[in-house]
Amino acid sequence: MLLFLPLLQFFHVIVIIAVSFDEETNILAAAIVDILGVSFVRAETPTVFNLYVYATLGTTQHFYAGLTDETLHRLWRNASEPIGALLGLGRALPGDHDRHYSLLLVDSSAALRQLYGELLELHLNIGGYFIIVLHPFNATELLAIFKLNWEAGIANVNVLALDVAEQTVQLYTALPYQQDRCRSIEPHLTNSYAKGRWTRGSGDFYPGKLANFYGCPFSCATWPEMPYLELHKKAAGETIELLGIEGRLLEYLAERLNFTLEFYWLNDEEIADTLKDEGAVFDRLFASGIDFAIGAFRYKPTRPSDPYAPTTPYYLSRLNVIVSSRTAPYSAFAKLLLPFVLEIWVLLGASCMVGVLIVWRLRRHGRWRNLVLGAENRTPIYNMFIVGLGGTVTATPARNLARFLLTLWLAMTLVLRSAYQAFMYHFIRTDLQMPPPESVDELLQLNYTLLMTPSTHDAVQQLPRIAGKAHVLNATSEEQLQAIRESQERLAVLTAMEYYGYYSRRARWEAMRDFHVLPELVLTQQLSIYMSKNSVMLERFNRYILEYMNAGLMSKWDQVLLDETWKEDGQRLRWQRGNEEPPQPMQFWQLLGAFRLLLLGHACSGAVLLWELAAWAVQRLWRHVAVNLV
Repeated sequence: MLLFLPLLQFFHVIVIIAVSFDEETNILAAAIVDILGVSFVRAETPTVFNLYVYATLGTTQHFYAGLTDETLHRLWRNASEPIGALLGLGRALPGDHDRHYSLLLVDSSAALRQLYGELLELHLNIGGYFIIVLHPFNATELLAIFKLNWEAGIANVNVLALDVAEQTVQLYTALPYQQDRCRSIEPHLTNSYAKGRWTRGSGDFYPGKLANFYGCPFSCATWPEMPYLELHKKAAGETIELLGIEGRLLEYLAERLNFTLEFYWLNDEEIADTLKDEGAVFDRLFASGIDFAIGAFRYKPTRPSDPYAPTTPYYLSRLNVIVSSRTAPYSAFAKLLLPFVLEIWVLLGASCMVGVLIVWRLRRHGRWRNLVLGAENRTPIYNMFIVGLGGTVTATPARNLARFLLTLWLAMTLVLRSAYQAFMYHFIRTDLQMPPPESVDELLQLNYTLLMTPSTHDAVQQLPRIAGKAHVLNATSEEQLQAIRESQERLAVLTAMEYYGYYSRRARWEAMRDFHVLPELVLTQQLSIYMSKNSVMLERFNRYILEYMNAGLMSKWDQVLLDETWKEDGQRLRWQRGNEEPPQPMQFWQLLGAFRLLLLGHACSGAVLLWELAAWAVQRLWRHVAVNLV
């Protein structure tokens, strides 16, 4: 009998361990299902979550196998609709940017790092909610787990740990931003599960952690350059406000998210490096603890291996070519041809040629010549031009048709001569200049020197027609615009319109008359803020940037800060360009009434001609009858 006693004690121990495992599994599974029911089943569609297990200890593997079965059994038994679980045993979580609800069973922070795999390697920004079960419990590992989640950019995470002695499940979370702490990863016991209920209720297991940063400082890498960003300070160094397009946006984000700004000012070398290798600069900045970078950075898709990412674009920058409105003056001979467009000159020349041909033909037929030109008109071609230029009629026609044609010629030349004289009077008194180019092709044909900054030249590399003609200067866009304004050479600047608007705004509206903006849009580029790809701020920034744009605030500041016709008191300048521009040459349609009247006159002259021919024929017939009677 004594021989069987050790064997009975051994089986008793096995039964006790089995019963203990069942109890621990049941209480953990009940707590997990309770959290899933509140924060997943009622909130997520479709209802599929990740259930991944990674354990290095044999006993833990056995424990998690039972916990997985019990959790799924309880969940599916109580579910009113289908629920799916994506199981993963000993392999990493999916490496994507999708929103996930994940239940992770691990026995150490090292095991959790294995599960995060590509999430850490590719710095993926994953949304969703996480339940991490740590068994057996270890305070050092618990802190390491929250540190790892902070490194991965995961904020909505709860850690469940089993208190074997008390037979309770303890729920830990980290509250990184509070009134008395910033970026804290210290675990906080927020709830406990015992005897089938949560001691602090089961309302919200994932309270908002990033809605309010409680004035915590965030470091921003940038450099002061208007019209994008500038600090306006008091004498004592106190910041009054942020100016510029990006300055106003940062003020809005800081106010809505309740954080303070600490600026890291990029030096000249770092600014130059952003043009050569922007990615390397971002890598250094974010590795050194900088939270985000802003500075008219173009929105560009990132590679999977890049540890940084752009936010939602906040501004559309438009690149146009700007030239001086003071072009070369017209020559004296060219001014003589300005009053009429080419079509009118061609029509006048054709009319004169037709008139000369008619007169030349009529001179060989005496009877018709006397009828149309008049018997006393010895120099009809000379008289036609003299009368057209406003001279006197030397020989008065004796026939009605000749008188009618002369009257038509006098009326037509009077209209044309009066219009020409009126326009010439204004053109002679005005310092007329040739019109500036209206397209990039025309600008290049006229051999303009196209100036641009290194950043602009980098942006137009995909446009070889423009990039090949560029003269890259280290001067700012404002200095280049000033050079155009002062130079007499054919210079042009390719720059963002916000630079031109800010320059014109500072120079008041007088500068508008000195520049001409080509209507052809060369390039557009969107501007974004850059930060670590898995930063907890990325999603929050994107949300409030969209809110800022949808509310029209970006359009407002773009108008107030950059629109050169906007005064500080909020009213537009009353400058009328129409009074300053010279009148345009007279178009053909403007003389259409005169030409219609001329055609009507010619039709009437034809009727008069027929009447005279008929009268002449009647007179001839009457004379013939009279002779025969005699």
